[in-house]
Amino acid sequence: MGTLNFTAIGRDRRYWDELLSEDHLLDNQTEWLAYSREIYAVWTLQYLHPGRRVLKTDAFEEIRGPEVAQALGERFEKVVITDLAYAALRSGSRKTPASWVQTPVQGLPFATGSFDAVASFSTLDHFRTQEEISASLAELARLTRPGGQMLITLDNPANPVVALRNALPHKLLAASGVAPYEYGKTLRPAQFHAALESSGWSVRKFHGALHAPRALAVAASSH
Repeated sequence: MGTLNFTAIGRDRRYWDELLSEDHLLDNQTEWLAYSREIYAVWTLQYLHPGRRVLKTDAFEEIRGPEVAQALGERFEKVVITDLAYAALRSGSRKTPASWVQTPVQGLPFATGSFDAVASFSTLDHFRTQEEISASLAELARLTRPGGQMLITLDNPANPVVALRNALPHKLLAASGVAPYEYGKTLRPAQFHAALESSGWSVRKFHGALHAPRALAVAASSH
């Protein structure tokens, strides 16, 4: 476990707890979020081999539906879901049977090699620095057994839609309802590949998925 910035972690915990306690926050994104959960569930069944224990790095999907956790449950005997925000864990636990742990992903309270796999869907691209991403990748490598797997996604800043979103003021995006929460740093494909390998992972498959632009999809499904 690396050195943790407890001030930043505490600030982030308060931010997400306050944000996710608003039950109506994601109402205009119901169709988009259902689509995302379906995609992640398909990838889970496609890429992860069966095992005993799997860790999921946040509870965002479980706030609205059980699809991803159910897919993980088909592959693994025990599903552990962590999140920094208690509000996310509380909401997710009402819909999905799993073990729930409140913890930052930068410093996870699990023994070395205690998981067969990790599922991390756009968790690490909410950090403020690339160093936090790298530290988290190393932490996830530590708690995964030798020969274990990780299925992970990050926003791709090489995508012009993502680049535009990142360049716009967050207040504007939040007011529009397209992006009600903050985005952080992320990595371009070559940077991501290098960060994975330098943190102890061996990359077996690496590719991108092109979705309908989120802003247009959210707007279209809201009517």
